[in-house]
Amino acid sequence: PAESLTELSAQRPDGSRFPVWASFNALPDADPPLTAILFHDITEQKAREESLRQREERYELAMRGANDGIWDWDIRASRVFFSPRWKSMLGYEEGDIGSAPQDWFSRVHPDDVRELRRVVGKAHSGGSPNFVHEYRIRRKDGTYAWVLLRGVVVSDESGKPSRMAGSQTDVSAQKHSEDRLQHEALHDALTGLPNRSMFMDRLKHAIRRNRRHTDQLFAVLFLDLDRFKVINDSLGHLIGDQLLIEVSERLRGSVRSYDVASRVNDNHPSSGMVSRLGGDEFAILLDGLRRPEDAARVAERIQQRLQEPLRLANNEIYTSTSIGIAVCKGDYDRADELLRDADTAMYRAKSLGKARYAIFDDTLHGQALNRLQWEGDLHRALERDEFVMYYQPIVALDTGTLNAFESLIRWQHPDKGLLSPADFMKIAEETGLVARMGWWAFGEALRQQGAWLKQAGEAAPRYVSVNLSSKEIMHPSIVAQIEEALTQANLDANALNIEITETVIVDNPQSIADTLGRLRDLGVRLSLDDFGTGYSSLSYLHEFPIENVKIDRHFVRDIGPDNKKNEIAAAIIRLCHNLGLTVTAEGVETHSQLACLRTMGCDYIQGYLFVPPLPSDEASDLLGRGALTPES
Repeated sequence: PAESLTELSAQRPDGSRFPVWASFNALPDADPPLTAILFHDITEQKAREESLRQREERYELAMRGANDGIWDWDIRASRVFFSPRWKSMLGYEEGDIGSAPQDWFSRVHPDDVRELRRVVGKAHSGGSPNFVHEYRIRRKDGTYAWVLLRGVVVSDESGKPSRMAGSQTDVSAQKHSEDRLQHEALHDALTGLPNRSMFMDRLKHAIRRNRRHTDQLFAVLFLDLDRFKVINDSLGHLIGDQLLIEVSERLRGSVRSYDVASRVNDNHPSSGMVSRLGGDEFAILLDGLRRPEDAARVAERIQQRLQEPLRLANNEIYTSTSIGIAVCKGDYDRADELLRDADTAMYRAKSLGKARYAIFDDTLHGQALNRLQWEGDLHRALERDEFVMYYQPIVALDTGTLNAFESLIRWQHPDKGLLSPADFMKIAEETGLVARMGWWAFGEALRQQGAWLKQAGEAAPRYVSVNLSSKEIMHPSIVAQIEEALTQANLDANALNIEITETVIVDNPQSIADTLGRLRDLGVRLSLDDFGTGYSSLSYLHEFPIENVKIDRHFVRDIGPDNKKNEIAAAIIRLCHNLGLTVTAEGVETHSQLACLRTMGCDYIQGYLFVPPLPSDEASDLLGRGALTPES
């Protein structure tokens, strides 16, 4: 009999409607002919279909929103389904990629394919059913994309893997961002060189490798540019930065030359890494050395390269570097110790006159230990009040009367006795203790001058003279600090004389001029110390508000009967007098020096011929004595 099937909507007694299948069956033999209709309620079936449709729609929307490519690997048939998005994220059209597993793995980066096969194989062979892995895959244009693979393994009734499926996400932008952040964390922003963190990590690896292969040497070079601060302050930080960049390129070139020239064979290659540690300090790791002399040759090559002038913003600049070398022969366990010894050797090179290199050895090791001992003692000296002040008279040459005292710091060391600044001031400057020490000495000198004025009245020295280092005089608030110290000591400004050296002026002429002008306006006396040595320039005598010039003791030492240098000293004194300045000669020790200086018209003298530096109580005994006479 004829039969047809139709979906209809039926109505329940309560008026609600529901879907049904209506089956129509014609019965032609019936009399009269009849049609049998069979109704089947399909409400649950339609609900299941709608739920499935919604799930499929949600899945499709989720995949489109995630922008992921989908893959489905039928293991038994060895076929892989790649969704259109999987292909398009690599630049391929629908028909460009087949369905064989090889169509996938042949595009994976050669360095990544082995690990990808291992991860997938482990999941297939019974490992975790879920796996995640990052790798690179080739795009249609030949470039590589970083992708994140997610997958799940599906097994059949017997537990045997039959299918793998998952997604692939393009994470190239994220990887590039991570690489950039990692690069920035390990490289210097200005020069692009590896920074201290990366250098120390490489150095640690080199030390561990050296323990396994003691026949392979490596070395660390510690470099510090000579006079960089002068260039940076005088020409500006922009030129200073350009200088650092140019020096970095020259260092790279020197190390590249070493890599080629020192290569022995592929099993023992040389390599070098240049790093900027900070400021104008650089470090170089030279690996694969055949002999310690190879490191010295690199240092010599660097010195030669840096001797060539640099042209920066229409300025022709000459620079040099001091280099310390520490060679590792299996005798180091810590990276910081090796870098420290190279740093120690660098300071040795600077002390020998700069623009040279020094190699760390047992002698320097002993010196380094001695230096550490001195540094510890200096810190404890400040805490234990071991510093004392001595005072040397400044005598008027025409009358022999005491005009002023120069304050000089001494260290009453518990083991070494009384020490002069020559024994400890350099270490104090290098360790940063000079500011604390100098400010203590400054306050103590003002306190003592105040006590003399109260006790001796008119017999008290006119002023106390204090030496200020470059770090002290260059402090932004030095004028305010001096004014406050004078107030606390209840002193007029003209009771203080500040001595600065020519080196301080040369290094910071513009800022020093402003500071000295403000101090002179305050009423403080100013002297130029150590004139006649170093960077002597007559322009300082009229460009800066100086009222006294002190001729250096090393220059005074050569004064004597029939000495050609007498005329130079006499010319300096005449010039200063013509400019309205007074002159003090330091280090006067002989009667012949005194006679010559008196003939030249020198104003004041200091020296052992009259009185050596004295502690405050002995200096006080000189007040009111009248004229001081030279020792016979």
